[in-house]
Amino acid sequence: MPVLADETPAQQLECVRVFDVLVSLAAPVCTIPDISHRPTEITKAIDLLRENNFVSEVEFQEIDIAFCALNFGLGLVPQANKIIIDDGLQRASTDTLAEVLIHELEHIKQMRTMGAIDFKCGYINALVDCGGCYDENHPLEAPAYQVQARVRDFLLSKWQQQFDSEDNQ
Repeated sequence: MPVLADETPAQQLECVRVFDVLVSLAAPVCTIPDISHRPTEITKAIDLLRENNFVSEVEFQEIDIAFCALNFGLGLVPQANKIIIDDGLQRASTDTLAEVLIHELEHIKQMRTMGAIDFKCGYINALVDCGGCYDENHPLEAPAYQVQARVRDFLLSKWQQQFDSEDNQ
C-alpha cells in the first residue's frame, strides 16, 4: 500500500511521527542489542523456519531481534532491520516464536520494498481506514497473518504426523 501521490512531505512526516509514537507507546523501555546478542530461543525459531524452507539462510542475517516488554501486540517492526518480540514469549514454544518471527519478517519485507516512509504512512493510513484494526482487515497485516497461518498449519501437521506415528507404535 504505497503512500498516496498527493501526500505532501509534511503529511508524510506527520504519519511517520504517528507510527513512531505508536512504537514508543508499545515498547517504551526497549533497547535492541545488535545481532551478536540474539537470544537462543530466537535462534532456535529461525533455525526451525530455515529447516522447513520458510526462509533462506540470509533473511534474518542482518536483523536485530530482542525480547522487550510490549504494552500491546506480540511483536513489532520499528525499523527495516529490527524486530521486537514481547518478552512474555520468552518461554513460548519454538513453534510459537517461529510464527511470530515469520509474521514480523513479512513487515520487514514490506518496509524494505515500500521504503520506510511509505510503509509507516501506509500502515497508519490503513489503520485509520479500518478503524484501528491490527488484524486481517488491515492491508499490511493481512499478508503477515497469511504467512503466519501457513507456518502454523505446517508445524501443526508436522506435530500431528509425529504424534500419529508414535501412537501407532
